[in-house]
Amino acid sequence: MISKYKVGIIVSRIDFGAAELLEVNLAIELSKLGLEVFLLPQYSEKKFNDLKYEKKIKNNNLKIIRLNFDMPIKFIANIQKIRDLKLEFIISHNKGGDIIGTLISIFSKTKHIKAFHEYYNNKINLSVINMLWKISLRLVNFTFHISSYVQKKNIATFKLNNNKSNVIDNAIHFKETNTPFSLERFSLPKNKKIILSIARVVEYKGYKHNLDILIPILKNREDSIYVFAGDNSEDLSFFNKINEIIINNNLQNKVFYLGQINNVIGLMKKSKVLIHFPEREGFGLIILEALFANLPIVASEVGGIPELLHNTFYKPLSLSNTSNARKTIEKYLDSNDIINHDIEKIKNKYSHSRRAKNIYKIFDKLSI
Repeated sequence: MISKYKVGIIVSRIDFGAAELLEVNLAIELSKLGLEVFLLPQYSEKKFNDLKYEKKIKNNNLKIIRLNFDMPIKFIANIQKIRDLKLEFIISHNKGGDIIGTLISIFSKTKHIKAFHEYYNNKINLSVINMLWKISLRLVNFTFHISSYVQKKNIATFKLNNNKSNVIDNAIHFKETNTPFSLERFSLPKNKKIILSIARVVEYKGYKHNLDILIPILKNREDSIYVFAGDNSEDLSFFNKINEIIINNNLQNKVFYLGQINNVIGLMKKSKVLIHFPEREGFGLIILEALFANLPIVASEVGGIPELLHNTFYKPLSLSNTSNARKTIEKYLDSNDIINHDIEKIKNKYSHSRRAKNIYKIFDKLSI
């Protein structure tokens, strides 16, 4: 019988974003293990209209307490309310949440665990928030990181204690879809070979690299199109630059932006190859989804990508190796071979339940 720890998990919101949903799913899985779990969204429902999703996840016996950071008086009262719960552990994963985690845990018996979903360099500007954040990092009891690369980089950057740090793999829901992706809904041409990217439309996700690789292919081949999807709201100026490149190369009928989509696996099953050439990437959830969908992958050798692709059919490529990337993509476009991965092994290693059990081991370690 698993002992019943009392745990708080801080997220900025509960219905959006890869890191957010990872920690929401962590809360759900820990609750299934018999722990008393409090999910702590930083903001009120007025800032993020996620009440529909809140009702859904409450079915998993979660207790949700909104910290109301956007409502200062309520926020202060709620910090004290959480402190009064006398949690054994509090988990946070972003700068604001880390600072809040320190406010909850400082001068108490609550142990603060910091989740690193990305890596940082030493050139972090000295804003007030960053100064408070660095203080909070010095006070945490333990850290976990989404890949060995991320762990190594963050230990060096923040002088973290290696003995109080673990690697905890990311996870996704491995769900087969019976719903075919509708090309017509997005006005995509039929009978074309789709080269696919799915990532936030920001510079470091590598969209300029993608286009450098793909423009000659798209100009020379009538059978292929490039489709990309993801949130574009974070940096509209960069999104506009991408559109300028597309227009300047007369590729408006060969490149299609879909926005955010729900049926990712369905789209992958309609595609020939995934191109993912970010300049930095701690893990690469989209690569994990492509492995699950048996979609060929052409990716850059940055961050945690080589670890994720280790022991697969794919070798990550240098960011500067556009020629080799182009040849590899054309090889997949011209091939009808089906690449089958060991899906059961992937499901086991990158499941939300396994992730929760590995984090539970951290609780046990800190409780000794």
